[in-house]
Amino acid sequence: FYKDNGITYINEHDDTHPFSYHEESSLKVEHTLVLGKFPLYSNSIQRDFDALASKGSINRILDRLISPPEKEPIDLTESGPDVNEKDITYINQINSAQEKVIEVLTTNDELVVQGPPGTGKSQVITGMITTAINEGKTVLMVSEKKTALDVVHSRLGDLSKYVMMIDDVSDKDLFYEQLSMMLDLPPNENVSPAEIDPISDKIERHLSELTRIADGMYRPDSFGIEPYRMYSLVKKVDLNDPDEFRRYLMLKDNISSSLLNIGYSELHEAYERFCEKRTISDMRSYYQCLDSNPWMAYVRRDLTDFELRSLGTDLRELSKASNEYDSMGFSDRLFGKGHVTRMATTILNRYFTNYNAKHIDQLLNDTKRTLESLESYPDYVEKLSSYERLPRIQRMYGENIISVNTRMPSSYEMSNDELFAFIMMDHLKSFERENADLLKDIDDFDMIRDEVDADISGKRKATKDRVEFILRDSLKAVTDSKMISEMRRITESKRRWSVNKFISKFGSDLFRGIKVWLLTPETVSELLPLDMGLFDLLIFDEASQMYVEKGIPSIYRAKKVVIAGDHRQLRPSSLGSGRICFDEDGISDEDSLLDLARSRYDSIMLNFHYRSKYEELIAFSNYAFYGGRLYVSPNVDVPELPPIETHLVDGARWENKCNRKEAIETVSLLKRILSERENDETIGIITFNTSQRDLIYDLIEEESIDDPEFGNVIRKEASRKENGEDIGLFLKNIESVQGDERDIIIFSIGYAKNESGKISKMFGWLNNIGGENRLNVAISRARRKIHIITSFRPDELDVSDSKNEGPRLLKRYLEYAFAVSSKNRDEEEQILNSLSERTDIVVDRTAIFNDQICESLKRRGYDAETNFGIGGYSIDVVVKDGDQYVLGIECDNSLYSGATSTRERDYHRQKYLESITPTR
Repeated sequence: FYKDNGITYINEHDDTHPFSYHEESSLKVEHTLVLGKFPLYSNSIQRDFDALASKGSINRILDRLISPPEKEPIDLTESGPDVNEKDITYINQINSAQEKVIEVLTTNDELVVQGPPGTGKSQVITGMITTAINEGKTVLMVSEKKTALDVVHSRLGDLSKYVMMIDDVSDKDLFYEQLSMMLDLPPNENVSPAEIDPISDKIERHLSELTRIADGMYRPDSFGIEPYRMYSLVKKVDLNDPDEFRRYLMLKDNISSSLLNIGYSELHEAYERFCEKRTISDMRSYYQCLDSNPWMAYVRRDLTDFELRSLGTDLRELSKASNEYDSMGFSDRLFGKGHVTRMATTILNRYFTNYNAKHIDQLLNDTKRTLESLESYPDYVEKLSSYERLPRIQRMYGENIISVNTRMPSSYEMSNDELFAFIMMDHLKSFERENADLLKDIDDFDMIRDEVDADISGKRKATKDRVEFILRDSLKAVTDSKMISEMRRITESKRRWSVNKFISKFGSDLFRGIKVWLLTPETVSELLPLDMGLFDLLIFDEASQMYVEKGIPSIYRAKKVVIAGDHRQLRPSSLGSGRICFDEDGISDEDSLLDLARSRYDSIMLNFHYRSKYEELIAFSNYAFYGGRLYVSPNVDVPELPPIETHLVDGARWENKCNRKEAIETVSLLKRILSERENDETIGIITFNTSQRDLIYDLIEEESIDDPEFGNVIRKEASRKENGEDIGLFLKNIESVQGDERDIIIFSIGYAKNESGKISKMFGWLNNIGGENRLNVAISRARRKIHIITSFRPDELDVSDSKNEGPRLLKRYLEYAFAVSSKNRDEEEQILNSLSERTDIVVDRTAIFNDQICESLKRRGYDAETNFGIGGYSIDVVVKDGDQYVLGIECDNSLYSGATSTRERDYHRQKYLESITPTR
């Protein structure tokens, strides 16, 4: 293999030669040569520290970083200021969280940007850069990882030719190539590019119109309910239908006007109360009893059983006396009437309240009927008590139900529904009369949003033109310099100066002329003068992997600082930092620049995820590490095979910290994917320790020798690039994959039962404090597919005594992966919900309006379903055509309650869904 590729050995050995034996605890020196690529601690950073110590003063942003916190930092993700379009510029499509980062920088001198996997950190960095340039400021971006610098350089597009990127001070060719290109750029034409502010004003006007719609429809009105809810609660009456019109008029004529003046909450409570069958039944019985026995309205309600029996006796005596009176002659009747009247008056005094002379005559004329109905009295009192316990408005509402039912006979349930609907419709008609302009704006909603989209696209182009004009104009500080001739001579010379020497000589002109610099911490200290506030804005990327001391010299040189990274990803490791570690299990993570900054500075989290085509690929990471706060788009299509597939290897053994059988399966799967893939997908292989990685590497080499065609494919695959970016096949262990992403990721878990039949609990990096962050990085690298090759099922892994989260989350992830692989959706959701402490990500599965839309679509023959997606970011209603979801409907009831701003609700969510939805 090596000879075929032009690699020869000076002294070739067929076999390996192990070190000679020596006793333990003895020291022996072997004469060997070790080849490798090792990090070196920069002397220039140390020199900067020495100089800072001698200066005795630092700037405010550095003082705030290294001093005890003055106040608790604020998470501005959801509570930050509203975005003013004039405060931000952009040359790429950005979302609401990215806009907020740029907006906050108008008032904050320090900010932490948390960028979970695939959330567009590079886009927001380019937005910060262009906004600063538009304001006439200078920018320094710093990252230890060249990949991060490359990505931002690429995102800047045509503007990158005005940017100086240096990751290696010894690379003179790259420096002079960039400088020469800048010096040869033609000057600006006299015509200035279009102003950005008028476009920003227009965008703000349109957004204000959308805000007015939202305020008008989604804030409670004087009735006490959001108008949009009235539309979902009211079945509008077709007044052109004779039957509906007749019922409408009858309702209108038989409803108390007082009911039309009560608030929604009171109305709804009354409606709900009379949806209870017992309530309407009791009221009906009460009124029926009164209709049959009007006298009961005047009987004392506190009659005891004894008094009730006494009333019966007295009524019988009265009835007897009344009958005798009726049979008397004329002269006797003259004296008998007074006796009967006194008896009736005594009964009324004793057992009745609020009576008058009319009631005496009624009692005398209907004594027999009163006596017969007396046995209904206890039931009447019970119904009366139930009735009187109702609030006044509910009694009035119930009386109207009975009135409506009397005039329009139907079930009382239907009368309740019709009464409620009529009152709601009356308020809806009032709302529409009073808000004719608002309803017109709603009709124009799509047009307004399209204009916002067009204006934002126009602003992106205008921003690029204006920023390029500023950058090119700034180069005059170099090209018009008195020293330009000498600069050109050195640039074109065969014996060019070192980068350090050139910048030391011409730095004053270079820093005025070149507005954007992309450097590593070492090149900052090596090349830039230690001047306080040299740059207006400093941006760190991948700060979770940077030691604090490496960032301090750069911060001293800045007026504002943004520290971007993700504290749930890798932190700096003591590996290679001067600490002796004989085993991965002994390697520890250290505090990073990001860790320190987020305890001092306010922060914003980027929360729109773009990387993964299928939500299953990122859902575990979202729930386990980010509390379900990431917006993850539901799947647009249904893949034939699940996005995560597990491959169980039987009979494998864990020997010498590796698993040969699993490694063989990994190479076999790689070979199969390379031969069967349809879209030239990129591939990465991740292992959980270096021994397994090395074994797989050796097996790939062996297979490449045995199968030359496979070897050619591997060599081609390993060197793949796209737009200058490395997209080739990689084979890395878990701590080395941050910043990488591929279409397909293959995991070789490696761990298996040993000779004793037990699975080792030595999980390497995962065992350490913060080891779970490595798992998070690894499982979030895939864009389209994850294959997990494992030699055990999750229930075989005992992590009950694990001190740290890494092993426990590994087991949970494997459980989740097996659930996805077997298409067990219920188990997927159960696992995800168990990982997050948040309760507000639970989907409202009872939204009436959503169900109404879904049912209406189904009646028309469409394959529709509600609440599509895992977790809180779901689509309310979707329509499916075969294996593809072709239409998504977001209903306002959830959309307007969940969004934090008009921009997010009415523009960015739509653009986000469009960005990950393929067109057909």
